[in-house]
Amino acid sequence: KNITKRYDTRALENEKNDLQQQLVIAAEKEKSSKWKIIFLIIIVIISTLIIYYNHRKKLFYKKRFEELISDDYKKQNKTQNIQEKSLGIPEEIVISILDKLSLFETKKEFLEQELTREILAQKFGTNTKYISKIINHYKNKNFRDYINDLRIEYSVKELKKNAELRKYTIKSIANEIGYKSVDSFSKAFKKHTGVQVSYFIRELKKS
Repeated sequence: KNITKRYDTRALENEKNDLQQQLVIAAEKEKSSKWKIIFLIIIVIISTLIIYYNHRKKLFYKKRFEELISDDYKKQNKTQNIQEKSLGIPEEIVISILDKLSLFETKKEFLEQELTREILAQKFGTNTKYISKIINHYKNKNFRDYINDLRIEYSVKELKKNAELRKYTIKSIANEIGYKSVDSFSKAFKKHTGVQVSYFIRELKKS
């Protein structure tokens, strides 16, 4: 009885403890394996989504590029009928400012770097309130977007026909069309055309 109690029971307890430890280790390994599998599945899903997104983005860029270089690409700045709505501005002043805006676009004065609404109002001999109201109504955009769109439309046109301009750095092109920083130019170009300026120039060089 003493031998059984002292030795056999102790041996069984040791075996039990060993088995418990092995079960705990096995459970931890199984848990770790499950997390690894879950992690791999997440990685595969994310990778698939990224590939799909990049593919869709590439197709969209290609389509927008083809639209931009086509002969059907036209200015988006369209003047509306001046009798559509009363702006609280005398009609002769409205007509005068619209004529001056037309001349402003023809002379490409929108390429001036220091151009502001105040400077334009001073050039036209009017006030900023009239300038804002007329551009908002007849150009269907605010002053900033109006100037940005004119500049980007001009840059697209020039890049299409001027191979030398495509050799310039993006910073130089930005300065040429009135922007002080590359970031402002890049954001305006992407907003107006839907593609990055670097992509547009690269595809033009290929074609």
